Amino acid sequence: MLLNEDSARLAMLVAFADAWNRHDIDAILALMTTDCVFEASAGPDVCGTRSVGYEDVRAAFIEVWTTFPDAQWRDARHHLCGDLGVSEWTFCGTRTDGTRVEVNGCDLLTFQGDKFIFKNSYRKSRPAVAATPNSPMMQSDALAIPILPCRDVDATAAFYRRLGFEGGAHESNREYAIVRRGAVELHFFTDKALVPAASSAACYIRVLDVESIYRAFSSSQLPHSGIPRMDTLEEKPWGLREFAIVDIDGNLLRIGQVIQRAV
Repeated sequence: MLLNEDSARLAMLVAFADAWNRHDIDAILALMTTDCVFEASAGPDVCGTRSVGYEDVRAAFIEVWTTFPDAQWRDARHHLCGDLGVSEWTFCGTRTDGTRVEVNGCDLLTFQGDKFIFKNSYRKSRPAVAATPNSPMMQSDALAIPILPCRDVDATAAFYRRLGFEGGAHESNREYAIVRRGAVELHFFTDKALVPAASSAACYIRVLDVESIYRAFSSSQLPHSGIPRMDTLEEKPWGLREFAIVDIDGNLLRIGQVIQRAV
């Protein structure tokens, strides 16, 4: 398989995972064939529960979000083997009765051309945890969201859409923007006096598969110098494999993965 085809398919796996985390059924089905098949991780049959065709698959996918309104598939790692794509993740979700599930799992996704024809899901079996709303501990799904400066929220949102993010100016405050890509969320406030070259604003995004993120972002064809820019992916002496992006406002985003050393 050609390298550019590998890159396109890895980007497709990332886009599919992002759409699931957004609960975006139209974006998901746009990546699937009309005769697609979905085999759920649970059900009465050997294969779990099997759904065939757009309408049945749509209903099955929506049922997942109905059961778990806050469902997220976090820390996704994507792999390719010929026409088979593998997405590993940690599923987190709260049922309407307040019980919570957090388990590892994976999707086996079969390509047919530039679409998925088959999604086969697997999840670890683990008892749900009772809700503890009064616990003083931060929940495992708590998020730390950076708030970064920008000169123009529309221009900044357009830049991040090149990287696969979605979103834009907030409907109640056109001087504020929110963009999301999967579980990553970035906020921006307007600072018209901002000088990009003098900015010291930054954030770090730690992932489990930095290689696939780097490949997906490379499609934006950002330069390697100046503002904006994207640095080369490399191993750092502090034990992380990472790269950096400087956006049009001079904000620095470092994206990295812990290097697993043999012991």
